Amino acid sequence: MSSAMKKNSKAAILLSTFNGAEFLSEQLNSLVNQSHSDIEIFVRDDGSVDETIEIIEVYKNRCKNIHLVKGENIGFIKSFFELLRISGNEFDYYFFCDQDDVWLENKVSRAICLLSEIDADKPSLYFSRLQFVDKELNFLRMSDIYEKRNIGFGNAMVQNIATGCSVCFNKKARYLVTENEFPDNCLAHDWWMYLVVSCFGKVVFDEESFILYRQHGKNTIGMSATGFFSYFKRGRKFLKNRKKFGIIDQMQIFFSIYKNHLLPRTLKNVEEFCNVRNRWRNSFTVGFRRFYWRVLPVDSIFLRIFIIFRMY
Repeated sequence: MSSAMKKNSKAAILLSTFNGAEFLSEQLNSLVNQSHSDIEIFVRDDGSVDETIEIIEVYKNRCKNIHLVKGENIGFIKSFFELLRISGNEFDYYFFCDQDDVWLENKVSRAICLLSEIDADKPSLYFSRLQFVDKELNFLRMSDIYEKRNIGFGNAMVQNIATGCSVCFNKKARYLVTENEFPDNCLAHDWWMYLVVSCFGKVVFDEESFILYRQHGKNTIGMSATGFFSYFKRGRKFLKNRKKFGIIDQMQIFFSIYKNHLLPRTLKNVEEFCNVRNRWRNSFTVGFRRFYWRVLPVDSIFLRIFIIFRMY
């Protein structure tokens, strides 16, 4: 795609808000100051009771490209799916956006630049590294770099590494999700996009970062522990989550929606994975298969052990 065509690409930013007044103005300032010119910002409020609506109204009156929908509280996952529907299919690229981060001015243009190198008829998704910052935007650390071999459908089956606030996807990817039924339940909206696009399209990871990913009391991600204690924490986390709606449940929903579109080998693998709870033989077989993986080997080991012993 030529430079002129990239500049003329239409982008939609999808922002779901809920009681986000404390940091919302900083985020909205960063969105309206993006270097890419053709942007529409769709905001769906998920039933805020603080000053969130009032702040958005101020920006909406000032900027014609901000559109506000005041909704009932349905949770952030369904709220983002609703934004996918509301925004329509007229845009070339779509961006998920959180209410408490800050985007650097080239975030939109950078994602469009990388995705524009892919055939527009192919579903494609972009995600990037994050700059972890504290409440006052002081730098903490960078997020991990993912090797190309670790990114793909096999990873998306059991892990989400495409953090939503960094995600951009093209029109074809949106169509792939919206033209089929939205899942009744899934682990996260960004995970679902990563799962679907990695299965049927192409995923691009950017080792550079154009977002300040704010850590504060409501969303803090703890620094990773090291040594033996880190293995203990990971194992305990797997055990803690095993009885909740999890990766197998999500894959069963994915299978029910997309099974008629899967290639034979993928169909066989997904069907096997969805049936691990049915028989001990199934769980033992799938536990040793290599069509799924987590980025860290220790996580893959824990996952396979828990699958073999039907602890998921």
